[in-house]
Amino acid sequence: MPHLSQRARGMAMLTGTALVWGGMFAVVKPLMAALDPFTLTVLRYGPVAPLLLALLWAVEGRAALRLEGAGPRLWALGTLGFAGFGLLAFLGLARAEPQHASVIPALMPLIAVAIT
Repeated sequence: MPHLSQRARGMAMLTGTALVWGGMFAVVKPLMAALDPFTLTVLRYGPVAPLLLALLWAVEGRAALRLEGAGPRLWALGTLGFAGFGLLAFLGLARAEPQHASVIPALMPLIAVAIT
């Protein structure tokens, strides 16, 4: 994307995000016949968490991992933000069709552009 303007690159990235977020439900729905929402959430975020932590350390350095007394609060907010979202999304998907469940997450980048 080197020849695109910054705005066009941003729009392309938002489009890609919408496709990935919206497409997640169509991919996960067949898995729900064999796995419960909690297991799907653990499988989705568990393996990636150490990789993201290593990436944070590599890019930002050791200082980014200093919690300065906020460890429990960060753990609670992170768990709520990632696992809470995933678990609630999969619980909702268990009761809905994937095309209905994907509307809101797929529209989030567009909503973000609209309100900023």
